[in-house]
Amino acid sequence: MLDLAYQESKTQAMVSLTAPLPDFNNLTATDLARMGNNKFFIAHPCCQQLIYSQWYGSVRFTRYYNVGIVHVPEIVKMVLSMILIFPSYFWIDIVKQGSYAPEETSRISQFKIIERAKKRHQGTDKDSKKLPFGNVQSVFLIQKLYYMWTAPVTKYWLTQISYLMFLCIYAQSVMAPFCGDPSLNKFVAAWLLVLFIDQIFRSARKKMQGSKSTIPHLTMLLVTLFTLVVVVVFRLLRPTMLSFTTVKIVLSFSLIFFFYKSMGLLFPASQTLGPMFLNITTMMKQDLLRWLRVWALTLISGAIAMHAVLYPAYPLDLSAVSKAFLRGIMGLFLTDVSDLGGDSCSGLYRNFSTCDDAVQKKLEKCPHSSAGGYFVVLLYFFDTKLVYYVLIFAICSVTMANTYAKSVEIWKYQFFLLVQDYSKRPSLPVPFVAIYYPFQLIFFCYKLIDRMARKHCDCCKPLEVQSPKKEEYNMWKVYVKDFGKQEKLENDKQNLIKSTEQRLGELRQQQTTFRRVIKNLNDRLVELLDAQRSESLMMERLTETVEALHLNKTNTDLPQALHHRQCRMSPYPGTNIRRFAVFDKNVAWEEPYPSYDPPIYTKPLADFDEIIRPFVDLDVFELMRQRDEQERLDPTELLDVEPLPEFKPEYNSSQEAATRTGETFTLDRTSWMSKDNQSVTYTLDLTGVPRNPMGRTGLRGRGDLWRWGPNHAMYAIVSRWRPNIAANNTNQGPLLVNGKKVLEVLVVYNERLREDSLPGVSVEAF
Repeated sequence: MLDLAYQESKTQAMVSLTAPLPDFNNLTATDLARMGNNKFFIAHPCCQQLIYSQWYGSVRFTRYYNVGIVHVPEIVKMVLSMILIFPSYFWIDIVKQGSYAPEETSRISQFKIIERAKKRHQGTDKDSKKLPFGNVQSVFLIQKLYYMWTAPVTKYWLTQISYLMFLCIYAQSVMAPFCGDPSLNKFVAAWLLVLFIDQIFRSARKKMQGSKSTIPHLTMLLVTLFTLVVVVVFRLLRPTMLSFTTVKIVLSFSLIFFFYKSMGLLFPASQTLGPMFLNITTMMKQDLLRWLRVWALTLISGAIAMHAVLYPAYPLDLSAVSKAFLRGIMGLFLTDVSDLGGDSCSGLYRNFSTCDDAVQKKLEKCPHSSAGGYFVVLLYFFDTKLVYYVLIFAICSVTMANTYAKSVEIWKYQFFLLVQDYSKRPSLPVPFVAIYYPFQLIFFCYKLIDRMARKHCDCCKPLEVQSPKKEEYNMWKVYVKDFGKQEKLENDKQNLIKSTEQRLGELRQQQTTFRRVIKNLNDRLVELLDAQRSESLMMERLTETVEALHLNKTNTDLPQALHHRQCRMSPYPGTNIRRFAVFDKNVAWEEPYPSYDPPIYTKPLADFDEIIRPFVDLDVFELMRQRDEQERLDPTELLDVEPLPEFKPEYNSSQEAATRTGETFTLDRTSWMSKDNQSVTYTLDLTGVPRNPMGRTGLRGRGDLWRWGPNHAMYAIVSRWRPNIAANNTNQGPLLVNGKKVLEVLVVYNERLREDSLPGVSVEAF
């Protein structure tokens, strides 16, 4: 609702924040936020503008008249204006109550403010009433001083100056020798008394306003009362009851508390130091205690270990324990290694019996100097000085990062409480506020008598005044209606978005399901096509086999198709690569086959035997790929790339070649096949790779072979007529079956092909 009001009219929104709400006992929205401890509401920009407006009251500090190029702080302008009076004519302006504060307006446009300030002081600005400073009013000097003395910012700085003066006087009283100066002690006691009464008055007022944070005020109240009692009793009335050193120690603790308390009084008004002070407070309450709990383990173990190795024969008593832990605690601040050096302490263990009299002379030095002592002490210093310093910095850094945004919000709320507190404070600071309290007491008695008279006396009762309608001034109800309408529209929009997103989600899910089904169908279709091709190839093979069986048995020539059957079988031997399906009609290169797209396979060089690797040709397709990658590089990047090896074979010829190790040999790339009594000359494809002269095989690449082109091999055919061995192990001649001799051929089992084959070897030179 505040966002709606702030977007529609900033002025109307600020008025709404200060308007009394009859439905809430005439409390304002900011009062309700304070009672509910609603920091988020107070941190709103509209509330912050209202707070700054209340902070400065009707006083505005001009930004134009400075001393040369040096910017004069506001506190200096305020103090000089109140003391010397005449600087208020050009440093102080009085505006209508409720105008924007300079801090907020400077964020909007600081340059416009300065330019308009120049025009206004020169009398050339026609829109002076529309300045972000507010409507400047011409008032008398007495009125200007009154506005200056009643502004919360003035009260705040006067209170801080007064408190710093008290700290200086109190510090001088504590530093005085012996029991101090009696006159100074009386002055400090009077100041503490007025400070105590002022704290009681402010604490009671905050309690009546419903404030819940009374513990800090109670702590300050108790410390002030305790210090007052110590000064009065032990320095003024009974100075000899306690020693002056004891009294000074007690007062020193109070002095430290008062100085620490000054940070909580000075920092809340600063936009930079306020959130930082909250972060420091959080780290002191959480991180420091955690760090101390962790460091306590190192303290205990390190203190005991150092005492054990440095004073191995020291009597175990209370002094030993206290010295050990004092040494460990001071090690956090000091790096004292004097304990590592031995000093004469003869007779220290005179009445203490050792385990072995032979070591008594070794204990004449204390501390006892040893390598173990050095190691234990240095280990403790290492943990304390390095590890734990870094640890507390890391812990505090994490807390600072996590709590900074929240601390800014908390600081804005505390600044709001500070503004409300100082807006209700008297104009005079402590101890001059003592003049104010008698008048306040008289006013309280007057209000009490007037209230009793209005209650019990009929003639004093006030006339009933018809209250205006609630709808006339309760502006929040209008914003509630607008907020309800806008919230309904937002809900309808969100529901529409949710329903649309839900439908889109269902469509995405259905689309995913359809894609999965289509993918499964595609996979099944591919499987069916592969099965169809396999069955077609099988039928061709069976047909050719049947035709071969019907040939004339005297004719040893088989059909040409059977000579090219083995190199079309899938998968490729030793791999899972399936060849592209090639039917008998598509084997010849002369037959068109537009869809022919066989896979590429070339056996990696690392898979060959070491003695064969120097003679294996390079992978042509891999060289093409690497050459294309280098062509896309910049000339500067080519300097760091190794050059590619040269591979330019001469096909259909014999040539002298060299291995990778430098050996030379004759490389024969001619084909041993012949056709029509002529040697076969094989051709090259578009990529410069030789084509199989026997036709398509369903695979591209070098495969498991050594060479591109022909790979020569020789096979031996060892045969005999099968002998007829009699029972007495005698050869009866060749075995006859149906009157014919039986021929036997020697074969070997090829593990790679998983079938029997003729024995042979590659005749490539190596």
